[in-house]
Amino acid sequence: MPSRSSSTFAHPCSSRVIPAASGLCLNTRLINTLNLSDDATRLSELYVKFLSQGSFLYEDTKDLLEYLSKNYKLGIITNGLADVQHKRIRESDVSHYFDDIIISGEIKIAKPNPEIFEYALKSLNHDDKSSVLMVGDSLSSDIKGGLNASIDTCWCNLANKVNNTDIVPKYEINNLLDLKNIL
Repeated sequence: MPSRSSSTFAHPCSSRVIPAASGLCLNTRLINTLNLSDDATRLSELYVKFLSQGSFLYEDTKDLLEYLSKNYKLGIITNGLADVQHKRIRESDVSHYFDDIIISGEIKIAKPNPEIFEYALKSLNHDDKSSVLMVGDSLSSDIKGGLNASIDTCWCNLANKVNNTDIVPKYEINNLLDLKNIL
């Protein structure tokens, strides 16, 4: 079993976000299609407000984070709007487990760009990539991003999806607690 001495990027909650511009475009089309009289900007504001209220934790998340936080530096790297992601993370009751939270909307770099991982490592004052594991549920952003940054990856595949891509994580788990066996 490989040893991880210092940093693990974790993905404790699902956070799929449509950027505001996309939401505005989507809302304009919805208003036009349904012949609604509401303002697209107002609808976008409501969309972002309610989006920030939507988060959930996977089963065993708190138990895993309790274990990991005692043994590793933990960080979140998430794509999305800062207001939405901060509120989601804050209200998920897990933010205290993390040493840093990197939100693409704040730094204008998103996964899978390797620069967001470099930013996170610098922020955590950690330069040894060989002791880092990117754990995520998205092959196209989390896993591809980790691979792009030359960081070991673990696909958190709780839905047991078939990987029909050319993105190959180093590890794959189907239960969060299985992460303990990898570290």
